[in-house]
Amino acid sequence: PALVFWCGMQKKNYASFPDLPLPNTEYRLYRWRWLILIALLLLNLSSGMMFLTYSPIPNYTAVFYGVPESYVNGFSITYSATTFFIGLISIIILDTCGLRISLYFGASCNLIGAVIRWISTIPPVLCSHDYQRSGYMVAMIGQTITAFAQPFLLFAPTKLASFWFGPKERAFCTSITSIGNPVGIAIAYLLSPHIVESNGLPTLLWIYAIPAAVALLLTIIAFRKSKPDTPPAPSANVEDDSVLGFLHGLRQTDTGLWVTIMIFSGVAGAIIVSIVLGYTKKYKEVGVITLGLSVLCFIWFSQVSRLYDQSVNVLLSLCVFGFFALPLVPVCMELGVEITYPVGEAISSGLLWSSVQVFAVIFIALSTAYESPLSQDLISISKCSHDPVQHASYCNTSIIDIIEYTPQDMTNVVYLYMALIVMAFLYMVVLFKPSYKRVESDKKGEVRIKQGLLSSASKAHL
Repeated sequence: PALVFWCGMQKKNYASFPDLPLPNTEYRLYRWRWLILIALLLLNLSSGMMFLTYSPIPNYTAVFYGVPESYVNGFSITYSATTFFIGLISIIILDTCGLRISLYFGASCNLIGAVIRWISTIPPVLCSHDYQRSGYMVAMIGQTITAFAQPFLLFAPTKLASFWFGPKERAFCTSITSIGNPVGIAIAYLLSPHIVESNGLPTLLWIYAIPAAVALLLTIIAFRKSKPDTPPAPSANVEDDSVLGFLHGLRQTDTGLWVTIMIFSGVAGAIIVSIVLGYTKKYKEVGVITLGLSVLCFIWFSQVSRLYDQSVNVLLSLCVFGFFALPLVPVCMELGVEITYPVGEAISSGLLWSSVQVFAVIFIALSTAYESPLSQDLISISKCSHDPVQHASYCNTSIIDIIEYTPQDMTNVVYLYMALIVMAFLYMVVLFKPSYKRVESDKKGEVRIKQGLLSSASKAHL
């Protein structure tokens, strides 16, 4: 609250509907913007790794901290809940303090939380009392602190694109910096099982702290200013309205590999879509196409995932689904800015990402409620890891922990998600009728500039 109050005192008065810039306004693109883009990309990548560090390894995490496996879901739920509740504060700080201070704070929280999570694995903390429960609580505190960072990082891409990049580059900037988070999740799914199996959880946590430290250092170097001295486009020269006025069942290593492949295929799709958006500005049309193809791919996955010996088909369906689904992130972020302009970019992005966190908690709860143990006839032909594994206790090597896992049937959950994505597609096609206000602002600004130049030329000729 003190930081919000201080930033509010520094904020200049807003104009409710400011005029477009004067015809003689100059615009400029700085090369420095690419270093800023890399810094925010690395921050979001590190945040994604922090978000789902423990989810790919629930049994190892539960045994290490001496808690039931259901407690491991608390790490991701806490992350989503914290992001939602901190979301409004982060919107205010981004809107009033600007990108530089907001990302300094977010990057610092990301690193501090990562270090605290590693501290939870130190024997004096882990084994102090109550059979390792103290280590779990310290890890949860660290996870919560890293969650403080996520809304500042997730809400920033559209603001960065608007302040530092030209109209044809904005979609690309938003795409690259936004997909850093899901790429970080993919890295966590890929690396966590392998590192834990070979080196243990403490090694995993300090390895994940390294990108957070590098991201903080690069943020300090790159973000010398929140916005450039000369704006890149007419719409960037307009003051924003203030917010104050407005898969179970697979082996963990298999799951990590498949999720990673799906997300990286989505990265390729997002890059292609961002280029298309930069030149066409057809946000709804591109969104309808990608969402519609995502629906078809998800239906494809829901069918082949129930068949025996269809690993190639399942992997192919996930790759194509990721290729069309992940680009929806930058499409929705840019579309949100367009339809709410001149409301600040942090406000529209913040509300969208906050709703994502709410739905994440709801979907985790629904997945738990609708899953059921896999039947014996399916277990006999499945690739699920269901054999008990013996593991020595980390605090007392004379105690042997038995890791048991019952494979779950997620058919009902998949069908539920399929129904929801179909409903979203129908809403976007039939009821959603957006108005591209920022695009119109840029066009009007360019017209006024040309008129001003012609007027100046005529006067000079006379």
